[in-house]
Amino acid sequence: NLDDLPDRACHPDYVNKQTTKKVTPQSKIAAAKCSLSTTKQTNTKRRKFIRSSCSLDFNSDESKFDIMQKELQELKEKLENKTEEANRLSQQVKDLTEKNDSLSKQIAQFKGKMKDLTFSYECLMLRPKRFSYMSGLTVDDFNCVLECIEPYISVIIYPDCKTNQDGQRKLTKRTELLCYFTTCRHTLHLGVMAFLMNTSDSTISRIFSAWSIFLSTLSDSIDLSPYPGEVISLLPKEFWSSGFQDTVLLGDCTENWISSPENYDVSSATFSNYKNHDTGKTGIWMTPYGGLVMCTDTYPGGITDNELTEQCGVLDMVKEKGTTVLTDKGFGIEDLCHPQYDESEISKNFDVATLRSYNENFIGRMRDWSILNACWPKNRCDLLGCTYKVFAHIVNMLFDPIAPKE
Repeated sequence: NLDDLPDRACHPDYVNKQTTKKVTPQSKIAAAKCSLSTTKQTNTKRRKFIRSSCSLDFNSDESKFDIMQKELQELKEKLENKTEEANRLSQQVKDLTEKNDSLSKQIAQFKGKMKDLTFSYECLMLRPKRFSYMSGLTVDDFNCVLECIEPYISVIIYPDCKTNQDGQRKLTKRTELLCYFTTCRHTLHLGVMAFLMNTSDSTISRIFSAWSIFLSTLSDSIDLSPYPGEVISLLPKEFWSSGFQDTVLLGDCTENWISSPENYDVSSATFSNYKNHDTGKTGIWMTPYGGLVMCTDTYPGGITDNELTEQCGVLDMVKEKGTTVLTDKGFGIEDLCHPQYDESEISKNFDVATLRSYNENFIGRMRDWSILNACWPKNRCDLLGCTYKVFAHIVNMLFDPIAPKE
């Protein structure tokens, strides 16, 4: 009979102990197995008692309901605290988001202002008036020049440039060309332009030298000699009425001050009696209808106009015999030594001077780039002739002819 089976709970050693009588089916089965074992001895080892982690003392005055209610109240308080903390964090996130949006707008405005203050083609092209003031050319004229030279732009050589041999440069070609025109337009010191471009003086110096040589070399490759009969067919009426209908060329020389060389031999070669200073002399030759024929290299100021004309070979470009070339009376004045003009010669000279004024006006347009009015350093005279050639062809290509309209 199962009721007769011994159980640890019925052992005399445990009857009087204050232990919780927690009997489970598993414990009963274990007790049955123990009683059926071969050993009839009673297991005096105390059985394990699994205590509940949340044991309740029901002997206290508080009831179970009160305890649960208290725990619920504590949980509510914790929930309220967490809710307040979550709301506070949510408000902080909202404030930080608004602050971030405000800073993003300020950064965008700052970038816009920085873009306005940045000297670059992309920035200035949006402001045509400022672009024209800075470079001396309109945006369309600048783009026209750039499109003409773009097929050959890869052959530009920057002197003494040891970095970025792979072609990756800090400034774009458009910005470099704009930098060159702006420097010439306002006779800016290279240090000032370097500050505007946020680069070094040596970089701007290399840019100026490279573009001067590149543009003048391209200009020299253009053959501007007039075709036979071209000048006569386009000759303005003023030349017919003045009796100079056979004129094919107008010539004049212009001089620029250069700093006095320390070498007396060099100084004697560059000293100009006309300017009473060391100068460089450049010849400008054009057709009666205002087209450029030749802009010579810059020669030492001591050279005569006749020698300059002979060395540049401009007369070889006149293909028609028996034609007239109008020049300044200063050409060979020491050799010719003409006497004082009489009344008829004065009238004729006035007509010649009136026609030659178009040559002076052409040179005046070139000098709108004020670097051609400045005193050049003696160690940079090699670029003076290049600069004259560049702007002579710029005026010839982009501006309306200065000669008479008819």
